[in-house]
Amino acid sequence: MPAFYDIENETFAAQRQISLLPASAAFIAKKLARHFKFFVRRIIVRKLKRYLGMADLKRCTVTIPPKTNLLVLVHELAHLWQAQLTGRTRHSRKLLVYMRRMFRYCEKMKYWRN
Repeated sequence: MPAFYDIENETFAAQRQISLLPASAAFIAKKLARHFKFFVRRIIVRKLKRYLGMADLKRCTVTIPPKTNLLVLVHELAHLWQAQLTGRTRHSRKLLVYMRRMFRYCEKMKYWRN
């Protein structure tokens, strides 16, 4: 069975190409959190040495690097959403379902320009 990140990168290859500035990432995170009814305290933008992004489930924060893409942002937001719905989070098919729902909503609302 392929690793989760391989499946994620194949499934959402187009979204991986969409670059985001910190202001637009915060805007999209706020809109997604409001629509899907989960809580995000804040988006932290800083350089990360080891990861592309981090979701802190206890503080309800998402940390992303200054130059990020839509895939990383939605991946971390999906972790928060899954944790608030089920009490835990992990890399599974259900997480991919949450991500797909968020991408469809972003596309419908035209939160980015191609």
